[in-house]
Amino acid sequence: MTTGSRQIIGIYIGFTDIIQIICEGESNTGFCRNSKSVVNGEFETTTPEELSRALNDFGRDWVQEAAKGPRFIRFSAYATVDSAGVVEIGGLLKPDDRTGPDQSLMWSVKRIAISNLEANKTVDMYINGQNFATLVKAGITGYEKFGSNELVLQPSERLYLTGSTMTAARSIYLSGAALELPASMAHRLR
Repeated sequence: MTTGSRQIIGIYIGFTDIIQIICEGESNTGFCRNSKSVVNGEFETTTPEELSRALNDFGRDWVQEAAKGPRFIRFSAYATVDSAGVVEIGGLLKPDDRTGPDQSLMWSVKRIAISNLEANKTVDMYINGQNFATLVKAGITGYEKFGSNELVLQPSERLYLTGSTMTAARSIYLSGAALELPASMAHRLR
């Protein structure tokens, strides 16, 4: 359907709105040069050139990041022993503790250190939460090293450390180092 210099290429009629998709001229690719959706008024949509430019920028940035490969990062968190003598560091319930990678990244944890533990006290380390199936290491007293890809955290997974029978109000600290890279490049972990 043509109205003046515009061609209506689609109409959607809803309960309260009439939406027209209007094509103003065709580009050499066969797409509209400039399309608009009309919903009881007009608003602009992205032109093919703008979309192409944005996708090219995204692709270039992704390739540059991927070419860098894995990078070393440091992380840390702490918690205070509660009145029952229990300490919990990290895990899914504490998203502000940086104890795991962001949504699109992976970590290969290389080392962790627990400090300010009392003599003869230990913490246990899990992935995400306290569950026998996710136990990484029990009885940590201080410093632990991990071999190549021995402790890999997938996107949004978190280290979770817990200990009990400790002195209340004492702060326990976790620090560590890992290799971080985009999840799509997991094959580059070493």
